[in-house]
Amino acid sequence: MGTGILANLSFTHAGLIPSVPILVIGWVILLWLSIGFAARCLRDPEVLRRSVADPGQLPAWGMVSMGILSVGSATSAVVPALAPGLTRAAWTVDWVMWILGTVIGLFSWVAFTLMLTAKDCGRPHFTWGLPIVPPMVSATTGAALMSHTPNELTRMLVNVICAGCFFAALSLGISIFGIAYHHRWLRDPLGHDAAATTFIPLGVIGQSTAAAQALVTATRNFLHPDAVQRCTRSHTPTASSCWRSARRCWCGP
Repeated sequence: MGTGILANLSFTHAGLIPSVPILVIGWVILLWLSIGFAARCLRDPEVLRRSVADPGQLPAWGMVSMGILSVGSATSAVVPALAPGLTRAAWTVDWVMWILGTVIGLFSWVAFTLMLTAKDCGRPHFTWGLPIVPPMVSATTGAALMSHTPNELTRMLVNVICAGCFFAALSLGISIFGIAYHHRWLRDPLGHDAAATTFIPLGVIGQSTAAAQALVTATRNFLHPDAVQRCTRSHTPTASSCWRSARRCWCGP
């Protein structure tokens, strides 16, 4: 995930020279780890089962999701500037990786939530937030995809999914990190070897800020004021007339 974010930021602030090699490194790491894990699963199918059944390993799927999402987002940002002829291919790759990353992220979010309620996962820890943050990353990266949807219906669907991911990650993230901070501050202080994990909550804070701004910008066309004005001008506004007015604003005549 770090290389994907760094590639995006490097492209935004410094152009292609630093961002291209960073993006290549991100792709190499992603493919290398993916192929390596797939090979392990083929040799020993229990590896995959343990990775989703063990409370200590399941949070790692959140990092997998965020890595896929960030590299896909960086690809659609850097590649079109490097090779304009590959713009369509770059956005297609971003779409595929967004769908894959979102599915994995929502799986980790749901699976870990159910695991917390069904079994004893030990003492609260900040790493519990790793499977909670990915839906927020999906909301941020999905907002950028809305301008590259084939039609208004798809754009609205992506908007709804991103909004759902935003509130899912934010609501559960506040609860998880609140419990973790309470436990570590008042009951069981965190050791120096795990002190760096206290920065994991910043993932939700930073991503929620970015996601909120990206979603508001992307959904501006859906919340056009003309939809409301046409309803208020009517003498007897009804639900059906409001819907027709809003539909004309969103989708055209």
